[in-house]
Amino acid sequence: MMTAERPRIPVEEFGRRIRVKQERQVLLTRGFPPPPQLDVIMAEAVIRAKIETPGAMQQQLWHLLKATDELPHLRLRVLPSVGPHSAAASGGFTILEFPPSDRGSSEPPTVYSENITGALYLDHQI
Repeated sequence: MMTAERPRIPVEEFGRRIRVKQERQVLLTRGFPPPPQLDVIMAEAVIRAKIETPGAMQQQLWHLLKATDELPHLRLRVLPSVGPHSAAASGGFTILEFPPSDRGSSEPPTVYSENITGALYLDHQI
């Protein structure tokens, strides 16, 4: 996916981005504080995508199914391919919700979106 986004990505940048993603994955298996709840909703077309490495998508799907079986705080849902959803125009995004602080208040839910030029955090409520 990274090379599709930026075909000429330098090797060292490619490696750095992979390490960042791997470090984030560690949060899902931590013991303390409790790991975050992760709800993943993906389009069926992502699973059916044809890529250069034979069997890679099947391995990815197997990895996700195994993770949802082993980690009760992780949920995976697949939207059937029935045409693009109106949210698809904005690309992928993550909704971050935070637990209450010691004072009982919490940070507002935040939308996080990675793109070619960086990352965007949206927390404004209308």
